[in-house]
Amino acid sequence: MRTGLFFAFCFFGVPAFCQDGDSLAAAAQVDSLIKVSRDFTAKGAFDQALEVSAAAEKIALERFGRESAAYGSCCFNRGSVLSSKGDYSEAEKWHLESMAIREKVLGKENPEYASCLNSLGLLYKDIGNFEKAETFLFEAKLLRERTLGKESRHYAASLNNLGALYFAMGKYEKAGFFFLEAKNLRGKTLGTENTYYAQSLNNVAAVYMHMGNFEKAEPIFYRSSNYQEKNIG
Repeated sequence: MRTGLFFAFCFFGVPAFCQDGDSLAAAAQVDSLIKVSRDFTAKGAFDQALEVSAAAEKIALERFGRESAAYGSCCFNRGSVLSSKGDYSEAEKWHLESMAIREKVLGKENPEYASCLNSLGLLYKDIGNFEKAETFLFEAKLLRERTLGKESRHYAASLNNLGALYFAMGKYEKAGFFFLEAKNLRGKTLGTENTYYAQSLNNVAAVYMHMGNFEKAEPIFYRSSNYQEKNIG
């Protein structure tokens, strides 16, 4: 893994070195490193993800400063890695810093600011602070509706996240409402042969199951299962 990490740094380090005065190249380098960090996070390689994130942070601080969109993205990424790792206390600090930077640099009416609200909401859900989670997730949903529109995948994700929150709280009727809204939107915008649509089917079925409505849950579970068998194996 160390060897792969070394090559990643070499690959992304060359353009910025050759164009030291080019801020566009530096911004692209930061973005590329963040993408590598996300890939490591998806694989559960959190130490590597944090190492790559640190390299991105160093470049962002040196080239753009602490109050910059680039460094705000780095903070957001580190918070996401730490949250995935289960280090919620540290993740909260980085997400709050990212939110403060993005508010100052980009303003509150910005999709990236909404991403901070959404991530903090999910973090608070995971640690059981449902009151805070609800506040942040609703604010993220409303902001995404204003800035991206109701037919965006991010708005659908916000609906799904609110469903997940109410499901965790045992409020199954509310959870079902948001899961259904997410399912219908995903079916309309992404189609019914899509992983996110299958996820929504599964969520809706889980709500019916927990409410004791097994007759409704069973066919929806079958639809989700058939999709996954067909497309995932």
